[in-house]
Amino acid sequence: MVVVCVAASLAGSALVVSGASASGSGHKGKASVSSSKAAKRGPRGKQGAKGKPGANGTQGAPGAQGPAGAPGASGTSATALWAVVKADGSLKSGSEAVVNSRETSTGEYQVGFDRDVQECAYSVTSTGFPFVAAAQSGISDKNVVEVTLMDTANNLRDAEFSLAVFC
Repeated sequence: MVVVCVAASLAGSALVVSGASASGSGHKGKASVSSSKAAKRGPRGKQGAKGKPGANGTQGAPGAQGPAGAPGASGTSATALWAVVKADGSLKSGSEAVVNSRETSTGEYQVGFDRDVQECAYSVTSTGFPFVAAAQSGISDKNVVEVTLMDTANNLRDAEFSLAVFC
């Protein structure tokens, strides 16, 4: 029987090859190769640069729908204050809050309400064509909206109009 043992040092690793053979039997014995790291390590190197961020993951599945919320309280209508005024200043129709309407002079009108409308927004539309319509809060009465109607040449004109007050 012949036994061969080879040891070599390759880059800090020991390589061991061993084998066995039975003489004249024609059988080969077991052979093995193994390597191991050297017992000593050198100093640790500097940390490398940070890599680029990876791609975004896929979108997750949507969550279950939450329970329905409690119903809210009923609100007040946005157009609770409105009036349609004829060319002569008389009230054609309006909300319950309108207390009066009148023409003060050609193309100038006042519409009175049962509450303070001084801090509200006004929208006025003339039914005549072509007319320019403007509205502002009353100078001497906080419950009045003053409306002015003019033609395109800036001449005061009488015409029917609609007024909406938003508070």
